[in-house]
Amino acid sequence: MSLYWHQLETLKAIRDPDIDIILNYGVPNSGKSLAAYLNTLQGGNSALGLYPNQKSVKEQEKRIDKYLKQFKLEKNIVINCLSKYDLEFYREAQNISSLELKIESSDILLIDPSIIQDWYNVKCGLNEENTEIWSILERKFPLFIIDDFYQFSP
Repeated sequence: MSLYWHQLETLKAIRDPDIDIILNYGVPNSGKSLAAYLNTLQGGNSALGLYPNQKSVKEQEKRIDKYLKQFKLEKNIVINCLSKYDLEFYREAQNISSLELKIESSDILLIDPSIIQDWYNVKCGLNEENTEIWSILERKFPLFIIDDFYQFSP
């Protein structure tokens, strides 16, 4: 497998513990997402991917599955998606432990911005419900990828 220069530089930056923020921007389908997830796909840190909506989340899930098949990666990578509706479902069913297990078992967790609002409310003390979920997210996912936000204007 060969990488474009920006993919290689992104991968190096992700693996460098002294780098906190990486900006890799370019035209659609230039390989930015592959660069962002490659370390995780090769068995590195778990990744939390943020996408503008659930449609984008599902598209990215398919793309990552394609990467796994295309590159014949040996490791069994667990990819899960999570939406605000999922959170509400688990809350109503009073089955938070299943949600925590879903998060814990994920190598890649893909979410939309609606979840960040809940996370923010807990961090600011506006809501103390299910704080364990948020601490799992913070501990489990050292790599936070904000992807496909070209649709938003500044």
